[in-house]
Amino acid sequence: MASRSQLERRATYLLAGLRAFMGSLFLVVWALNLNKGLYGTEYLPFIRDIAKNSDIAPYRRFLESVVIPNATLFRSAQFITESLVMGVFLIVGFLTPLSSLVAAGFTFNLLLASFGNSDWPGTFLLMLALLVAVGIGRAGRTWGVDARLSRRNPDPRLPLY
Repeated sequence: MASRSQLERRATYLLAGLRAFMGSLFLVVWALNLNKGLYGTEYLPFIRDIAKNSDIAPYRRFLESVVIPNATLFRSAQFITESLVMGVFLIVGFLTPLSSLVAAGFTFNLLLASFGNSDWPGTFLLMLALLVAVGIGRAGRTWGVDARLSRRNPDPRLPLY
């Protein structure tokens, strides 16, 4: 029978693996979206289609009044955030609680966008659960850059790593 410390170690390894998995997932989707032109000329038609089909009126109004008029800003922010913060940062375990929080916010947006199209909302709920576990579990402190940061300051004022 495994001791408590062995079980805790296994749990930290599992969270680190899930962290890298989620980062890899975001990078793969980012590459697919890049190939489809969703960070270029296809972004605006894509967002307009989501707004048109949305079953959530406040979300539709947000897309129509904030995102669509500022599509260039949102497209650029999404390009950088998906690739760097949600992709690379999660893979290497850098600022994992913060990266997980950003990724969870983005995933919540995807959940809202799924109402009115053919996406299954459960996918985004599962992603949210994994991202919350990775962030709360500070999964970057195992096999990640956060481990090195935590050696210098194990208890930062803000739990960024």
